[in-house]
Amino acid sequence: MVRTRAQRRKEKEEAKKKAQEEAAAAQSSSSAVTLDSKLDSLLEKKLEEKIDKIVEKILEKKKSGKDKRRQNGSAAVPSKDDDSSEESNSVSEAGSSNSSSAGSVSSWKKVKVNWSLLPLFDPKEGFEDWERQFEDFMKEELRRSRFGSSGQWRRVVRMGILKAAKNDPKFKAHLKRFFRAGLKHKEVIRRVKEEYLSNLLIRQLEVEERIKEFPYDAKRRTASGEVAKPKIKFAFKTLRRRFSILKIDALAVQRPIEDAAKPTMILHALNTDQTTTFITAIRAQKGEMLLDLNSLSWDDIRPHLDWFAAIEEKEKGGEGGREKAGRSSNPKVGHRGNDRGRQRENGNTGGSSRQGSSGSSGQGGQYPVCYTCGRKHEGEC
Repeated sequence: MVRTRAQRRKEKEEAKKKAQEEAAAAQSSSSAVTLDSKLDSLLEKKLEEKIDKIVEKILEKKKSGKDKRRQNGSAAVPSKDDDSSEESNSVSEAGSSNSSSAGSVSSWKKVKVNWSLLPLFDPKEGFEDWERQFEDFMKEELRRSRFGSSGQWRRVVRMGILKAAKNDPKFKAHLKRFFRAGLKHKEVIRRVKEEYLSNLLIRQLEVEERIKEFPYDAKRRTASGEVAKPKIKFAFKTLRRRFSILKIDALAVQRPIEDAAKPTMILHALNTDQTTTFITAIRAQKGEMLLDLNSLSWDDIRPHLDWFAAIEEKEKGGEGGREKAGRSSNPKVGHRGNDRGRQRENGNTGGSSRQGSSGSSGQGGQYPVCYTCGRKHEGEC
């Protein structure tokens, strides 16, 4: 077949295009290869730098750990104090815990303690006797060698000391206060002993017992050790004197008597007749027929206690003393003391009061003041 010029021209152009396309493809492939090689080299450098940094950090950590262990080993030097064994045990325990951190083996040991032999603290027996008994108990039941670690031993000793003080809450509170301060058991016992030797805590306990047993003498005791409580009538002046002394002693040991407890102490110290007389006088002043004893305050009771005590003191001095007691002891009620003094002179009988009333009624229709209720009426309550 004879080809025309136009066909030849087309074939040449197509061949040129193919050659150009192949050349462009070859160039693009070569440039991509060069870029990939550059990226790979950069990544390799960065990875090498990161690996070097990680290795350096690991080496630094190992060096610091070795330095700390050397410092702990140099610090584990036993002291020459009384608690040298305890401190060395605690240091050795710390070193063993550091060395066995990977294994983490527990040093707790199950120990059976016979708590029935524990001596209980009794303030009546004294602190020194209890201290000696507790030391003997520690030698038998709380030896350090019986426990797996010093921490376990210290916890059990602290528990034993607090158990021994369970019958005395105040003594137990003192022990807890020192234990919270982080002191060891020997230091705690020494501090509490100092307080007892200073006699402050003993005086506080004595004052609290006197408040509890008021108005009896807490030093007089029966064969069983309890406070002797004879069945006697305490005069108002005796109650006021003992109560005043007790208030002064309580303030001296920083244990003031609360105002809410004072009325109860006085009312419980009175017998039946004194209570009736006392309550009747308060009711006459307050003008209330029904009186709740729980609502009485110390301000309600104190003036009447002073009033009756002053009357008893003046009655010992004679007739003039009885008349002066009525004028000076209770200004709120007026001159009832004079009439009471006269009534006492007449014998406090119904006939004598009626005689006084008839005589006074002729002069103005007035009756003498009753010693029991404090009112003016005929006869006796």
